[in-house]
Amino acid sequence: MPPNAVVSSSSSLGLFDTLVPLSSIATVSIVVGYTLPRYEPFGLFLLLWWVLAVFISLNDCLFASQTQWQYQQQSQQQHNNTISDVWGLVVLVGLPMCMWTILLWAWFHGRLRGFLLNMVPLWSMIALHIYRLDGLSIVLPLWKGNVPKLIGFQTIVLDVLMGATAVPLTWMLYTQRTRPFSKRGFKDVLWFWNSLGLYDLCSAYLLLVLNYASVGGSLITEPPFSVLGFHPFPLLILFQVPLAVAIHVLCLTNMDELIEPKSGGVLPLHVRRLRGMPT
Repeated sequence: MPPNAVVSSSSSLGLFDTLVPLSSIATVSIVVGYTLPRYEPFGLFLLLWWVLAVFISLNDCLFASQTQWQYQQQSQQQHNNTISDVWGLVVLVGLPMCMWTILLWAWFHGRLRGFLLNMVPLWSMIALHIYRLDGLSIVLPLWKGNVPKLIGFQTIVLDVLMGATAVPLTWMLYTQRTRPFSKRGFKDVLWFWNSLGLYDLCSAYLLLVLNYASVGGSLITEPPFSVLGFHPFPLLILFQVPLAVAIHVLCLTNMDELIEPKSGGVLPLHVRRLRGMPT
């Protein structure tokens, strides 16, 4: 293979290479489609951030000094941390932190808090996590050595669990029927669900740092994290994951306000229709 040839990840990632872009498009379409007409700065910010993530992902520009094929051929003993590796770590971990910082500033200094707590139903926030079912498609990239082992195992187990359980939780919140749980019990379920989901996502960023530092044994350090610098991994790491983290934090810190109906005790129209009540 010519030394300057660029090998696309799409030739080896199978279903993962298709599902991640599709779920990303679906996520940004739903989130921006809802927020942009109601709170333009927030919707515009999310749209521009998604465009940035797409640009970085499609251009494979995190580790331009070597091709994906070259990274895959290197063993952990042969791999040395280069300037391109530092740049990749800064982007994959630093950019999500920038996103959270901007959202935190908007929460305390703008209208974001009022918008999210008063106009965005909790069921819709939980529903966005259904996209994490695409974690099942990481089986092939993990088997082919395209993903650090522990991150891959955790994604298959926890991400798929979060995506699958998001379906019944969304339905319970949408219909306001939480049986077999009591109101208090259902709140505890949401606390545990959001805590587990937050651990799943945040630990992945920590594992990236440990991988870069070659700390923690072969499950963490092999293959080198630089294999995540090629499409569609940056799209997932830079947009969907930090957005999901922000939603988990929002739910955990504002559970009481979010779980209460926004209609002053009156059942929403869609709930009355589902229950066959007069509308």
